[in-house]
Amino acid sequence: MKFQIHALLAVALASGASAFAPSAAGPARPMTELSMANTKENDVLGTLGKSAMSFAAASALAFSTVSTVLPPAPALAAKAPPAQPEKVDAKTAKKIDAAKAKAAAEKEAIAKMGKEEKEKYMAKQSLDLSNASLKEYEKFLSDSKGAESKAAKNLKSQQKTTASSEAKLKAASAKLKAAKSQKMPTSAIKELTAIEAAQKTETSTEVSKLKTAKSTKEKAVKTVQDGKNAVKKTKDSVKKDEKRVKKSEKEFAKFQKRDKKAKAKAAKALEKEKKKLQKMQQEAKKLAEKKSSSEKELKQKAKALEAEKKAIEKMATKK
Repeated sequence: MKFQIHALLAVALASGASAFAPSAAGPARPMTELSMANTKENDVLGTLGKSAMSFAAASALAFSTVSTVLPPAPALAAKAPPAQPEKVDAKTAKKIDAAKAKAAAEKEAIAKMGKEEKEKYMAKQSLDLSNASLKEYEKFLSDSKGAESKAAKNLKSQQKTTASSEAKLKAASAKLKAAKSQKMPTSAIKELTAIEAAQKTETSTEVSKLKTAKSTKEKAVKTVQDGKNAVKKTKDSVKKDEKRVKKSEKEFAKFQKRDKKAKAKAAKALEKEKKKLQKMQQEAKKLAEKKSSSEKELKQKAKALEAEKKAIEKMATKK
């Protein structure tokens, strides 16, 4: 499972911003709907965009869930051109092969581990992953706070600009009203009417910018809160993984102690059996030597008996 997670992380981080781009068929993000007329606002949105990228990277690190990719409909699949293999240079191919070899060796090593050692290894891997996620979320939160600060300053500035524009519109309307009540020349009233109309347009634009600035500020505040929640949740995961690591290390230490005792006991039993075997071999050798001596003595007695028998037969013949 951890190899799949590492692979996902590598793909997610290597893909860059394109890996997290919205689908062309799907609805555009609210961010793209905001007005880009104000330069300060552009800076805010740019910062939020960078924060979103960090957030996406952190999400890839924090979660190993993989969405199921369904195959295309038969009709579309038939029309689609065959996929062309991506060309990679020799240096990149060498790195890929080295990474595959390392992953295969690691997988083989894990397969050979005992239960306790494997749990210890997996616990440490999970802790490393949680710490990496926490680092990304903390960066995301920091960037989000910066974006919120810029959004707040932009909103304050836009509020002043809008208030000033509304005051100018009020003054222009008052002048026009006064000119009409005083029955000033038509040319003057026409000029004041044009000034009021232009001011209305300007004020309408500033009000629209103010709405956008408020929306940006609200989203920035929400993003900061999301970052705080993510950091808190990931810190909880880190604590949980730290406890798991400590527990697994304790269990592995117990296993090593038991294994050491078992090996010592087995070595002692083996030594005992070796000594027993050596003793049995010595006894067998003695028995074999004794048997050989007995057989030799028996042969000598048999010869003597045969000689005695012949002597008796010879004496009997002489009589």
